[in-house]
Amino acid sequence: MIKTFFNTAKNLKLYISESKRFYSNIKKLESGEWLYNHRDYTSVGLTKNSLLELNDLIYIDFTVNKGDVVKKNEEMVTIESVKTVETIKAPYDCVILQINESLSEQGEALDYLNEVPENFEDSWIIRIDKIP
Repeated sequence: MIKTFFNTAKNLKLYISESKRFYSNIKKLESGEWLYNHRDYTSVGLTKNSLLELNDLIYIDFTVNKGDVVKKNEEMVTIESVKTVETIKAPYDCVILQINESLSEQGEALDYLNEVPENFEDSWIIRIDKIP
């Protein structure tokens, strides 16, 4: 099926164009987080490299709530792993739109995040909106 789809140069160009557009919305930070910019909000998650350094995550604590206004570099999330405790800080002044509450309980969602940290649609930890 994939061979059939890519048989035409037009389909291949379309695929490459869509891929570039998707990945241009993703930014990886030196602090170990990724930002995926959607039209109306930004999802925040952990990069694969960050997760490898932390090892297995065992607990996530949200230090903010939906609707909170957070200043740049203020703590939003505390992450406990088998090795250490780390924090996710606000990349810029923002308002908290949504927290992935399923991650605050040990279970399938946390296991999934450990296994697939860079699934930019499903492995998000918190969603924010930049304050102009």
